[in-house]
Amino acid sequence: MKKNNNIFKWFSMFLLMMVAAIPGASAQSLSIDNFSINPEGSKDVTIKLVTGENTIYGIQTDILLSDGLTLESISAVDTGLSFSSNTLTDGTIRIALLSLGGNSIPAGNVITMKVTAAKEFNGGTIKLANTRLTITTTGTEIKPEDVTTNVTVSGESAVYTVAGAWGDKGEGAEDLVFGYSWRPTLEENDMKAGDDGIYTLVKKEVQLSAGTIYYKVVKNHSWDTSWGFGSENANYVVNEEGLYDITFKFNPNELLSNGYNLTCEVVKHASPEFDYDKISIDPADHTTVESLQNFTLTFGGQTVTVNSEVKPTLGDALGEIALNDDGSVAVTFTSPQTAPGNYTLDIPSGAILYYGSAINPLSFTYTIAGGADFTIDPAEGEVEALENFTITFHNYMVDADDDASAVLQNTTTNEEVNGSTFVIAGGTKVYVTLNSEVKTPGTYKLIVTGVKTFESSPVELIFNYTIKGEPETVYTVAGAFGESVSAGTDDVVFSKAWDPTLEDNDLTKGEDDIFTLTKKGVVLEAGTIYYKVVKNHSWDTNWGFGGADADYIVYEAGTYDITFKFNPDALLDNGYNLTCEVKESSATGIVDIANSNTEGAAIYTLQGVRVNKIQKGLMIINGKKVIIR
Repeated sequence: MKKNNNIFKWFSMFLLMMVAAIPGASAQSLSIDNFSINPEGSKDVTIKLVTGENTIYGIQTDILLSDGLTLESISAVDTGLSFSSNTLTDGTIRIALLSLGGNSIPAGNVITMKVTAAKEFNGGTIKLANTRLTITTTGTEIKPEDVTTNVTVSGESAVYTVAGAWGDKGEGAEDLVFGYSWRPTLEENDMKAGDDGIYTLVKKEVQLSAGTIYYKVVKNHSWDTSWGFGSENANYVVNEEGLYDITFKFNPNELLSNGYNLTCEVVKHASPEFDYDKISIDPADHTTVESLQNFTLTFGGQTVTVNSEVKPTLGDALGEIALNDDGSVAVTFTSPQTAPGNYTLDIPSGAILYYGSAINPLSFTYTIAGGADFTIDPAEGEVEALENFTITFHNYMVDADDDASAVLQNTTTNEEVNGSTFVIAGGTKVYVTLNSEVKTPGTYKLIVTGVKTFESSPVELIFNYTIKGEPETVYTVAGAFGESVSAGTDDVVFSKAWDPTLEDNDLTKGEDDIFTLTKKGVVLEAGTIYYKVVKNHSWDTNWGFGGADADYIVYEAGTYDITFKFNPDALLDNGYNLTCEVKESSATGIVDIANSNTEGAAIYTLQGVRVNKIQKGLMIINGKKVIIR
């Protein structure tokens, strides 16, 4: 036994010596292989768990990148593991990887990440610091030493730039594709290196007509070293006008699929669908106007261009189309059209472009009114009343759609009276009849829609009238039940306290010239009704008791009928222009206490509080209102 113990001690000392001689033999660690990367390029890099004697259940480490390096993405190789990544306040990226269900994390690649280098990157490092490895299911940890990985620049540091021109032009001219033609020093045309060793430059949404793109690739912004198609400029032919995305590719070390070191790919830009419902025009479509010459179209935020060589027409007249600074489109004609009749503004396809593609043709119809075109009876202006109208067309026979209509609108109150239209086929007259005669003084607009002359679209006709006389005066009661009630508060008498605009509180004029408003079946506690009468729903003119609010005291709770009376021209019996009469409601549903048996009854106050015995005033007994006297 003693011999065996000596052998065991010797073997243990051997293991300790082996551990001391081989760093990392007693514990796992993390590592990243040294690698190279192109400036403005990216690289997929893995973090490895180095093999050791311990079983690993969790990993935590901080990733520190030197200037010029950024982490584009990071994830666990084994998606079955729990993974998290957080950026600390100093920019350090802390990652954690945890095994679920008690399974261990095997050695090998455990984390994958995409590292990107800046344009000015000239070498650096990636450091794994503060690493903690969990080696038991109870959370025991070991702390390996920090690990540093060297990152170098791939090959020589060179910048490749596309220089060229849209069309045949010399150096330094403004250019649709390159900004300025044949300038090798423009950094906006520098190409970006990819992992596959191919450099790329993309130009998006370039509006081009048919023509040719000429180009070369230069090294380090100088013509000293350049590439084309052999000794000639590279070129790409665009066969039709449109909005394009242009991609240049270049490999300084290998030929591409076209047999040269550089290529150009041009594809139509995928533009959103044009929304025709967002088009509006001034003057508005289907309206009656005095003359036609200038039009403005807007497109609801959609960006359009125009082709001024495609001409709009108004009847036989040719016009011009142009793009305004605010993105709207102007259509103009040399001379105004003033002759009465129907007109159509036509804008052909190709005049307006959306992302380089022509939108559909547009048409707008108008009517120029005038004595030589049509007249209306009664004539526009002052009238006594309005009900029947006759519109006579002097130069055209007229017709009407099935949904033709007419409406008389009060321009002050916006109140409307509908009407009907009638047209005799092949005739020249349109007959309009309102549903009721209108005599109320005010200004009015008669709007007739759906009327058309033959071979024209329906138009909207508008005629203006004034009915003579003073507008009818409206008197309204405004007030509140209770003192110091804020305006607009819900009110048991007036619906809303001190609101002069409520039509429900308008007074009605009687044959005796006294205006009256009655509120029936109002349930009140003891208190005071405060009120005034206002004119035309405004506090500008109002009546009370002198300069104070009028009032009426209700001495006991009950259900009441309340009647307000007002005479703007004479004092009433109380010496004022207005009075308030409060009487017990004639249909209250209230039962007299003498006829009610309260023994064992459910008794409540008006506030819904149950009590044990009746009290003087208005109570609710077995669901019925009862007055206790």
